[in-house]
Amino acid sequence: MRVVLGNGGGLSTAVSLHALREQGHEVVCVHVDMLGADNEENAERIRKEGLRLGAAASYSLHASDELANQILAKALPAHPEYDGGYHLSAALSRPLIVEKLVDFYREHGCGAIAHGAAGHRNDFVRFNSYARALEPEIEILTPLRGVSLPREALLEEARTRGIGVFSQIERDYQVDENIWGRCLTYSSLDPWLDAPEDGFRWSVRDPSAAPLVLQIGFDRGVPTALDGRPCSLAAILRLLNREAGRRGIGRADIVENRILGFKRRALYEAPGARVLILAHREIENLTCPQDLLFFKRSVEQEYARLVYSGHYFSPLLNALEAFLAETQNPVTGDIRVRLADGVARVVGRRSEQALVPPVVLQGRRAAVLDLESRAVEGLAESLGLSTRAFAALAPSAGSQADDVGPSSSLDSSVLKRILRLAGIQLQPPARPASPPPDSDTL
Repeated sequence: MRVVLGNGGGLSTAVSLHALREQGHEVVCVHVDMLGADNEENAERIRKEGLRLGAAASYSLHASDELANQILAKALPAHPEYDGGYHLSAALSRPLIVEKLVDFYREHGCGAIAHGAAGHRNDFVRFNSYARALEPEIEILTPLRGVSLPREALLEEARTRGIGVFSQIERDYQVDENIWGRCLTYSSLDPWLDAPEDGFRWSVRDPSAAPLVLQIGFDRGVPTALDGRPCSLAAILRLLNREAGRRGIGRADIVENRILGFKRRALYEAPGARVLILAHREIENLTCPQDLLFFKRSVEQEYARLVYSGHYFSPLLNALEAFLAETQNPVTGDIRVRLADGVARVVGRRSEQALVPPVVLQGRRAAVLDLESRAVEGLAESLGLSTRAFAALAPSAGSQADDVGPSSSLDSSVLKRILRLAGIQLQPPARPASPPPDSDTL
């Protein structure tokens, strides 16, 4: 049977390729490159090594622009972040990778697709879930489904059995990278010890890198310009990955809650994602109403959970993306970000849609947002009434509860003023009727 195998260029792909060939399948390797121009040489190396290891055919598909425009542009308003530091770089790439594999399966008449994820890994859930969401009856071959060997043991097993491996997998960690970020996966990494520096590439600080201020332009929530010049989202991310990374920005070292419930220490690098999320939050805060932003935070949290857990094609996530898209209509303007000493900091923001009163009152919406001083005063009195009443009626420290004197009650003039501002008129108490004249006095 002709099988299309997702080729990540790692140890699991090599072992899976060998297993599928032993089962008599004709294997076609498909590598989906999501780094773009900066990674052409590596993508070609992975393609050729697929052939060297025995694949009947091997392809490398370039999809960094598709990842940026189809996935990341919709994800950015959700400010994707899981477990306090992971910006979902691997999780957000999986829907597009699986889509490419399924498209190849359809176009080339393959009998099945295959991947190298072990059964306890997040990617096992994601690949299987997404493939069947796109093609419900598709056959999925998973040669490593029951394998739970640590990476070092699996590598030794491959050597013992004479299984060819990719030339760059002698290291003790796996790498997954695209323009949104870079993941480092170790078989075992003590949460107590310092993270090994040898795996990091994008966030290594360059002592010669001076502070840098960049201007990022947004159009309805999508980054479209850099320093005043039109620029694609993919190109903006590549530049930010380089410049923010040189200044030590974007590294995360967390304990991650995996899909199946267990925990694992995880290391990530995402300089571009970190800066764009920071800038997007700021332009959104400048242009969106307060109540919308408060509610949106709960949507962001659920969005991250769904993407991480393999529910990208679910109806709920589609509905959340529709909501997020609607919130982005006013999110247009510019943000200035300073990159220095491991920190990205917003130093300027502007937008014609800004809701900052001093700006608005000078413009065309002055009549709409006319904050008359008397209205503000009444609002302040009303909002603070319950707190003031509670403070006035509560016994002071060291006093008896029944020692409530005149000083603990609301001043009658203040109360009358609050009621008047609220439009409540107090009626004077009715005077009692005069008693009938005494008949004895007549």
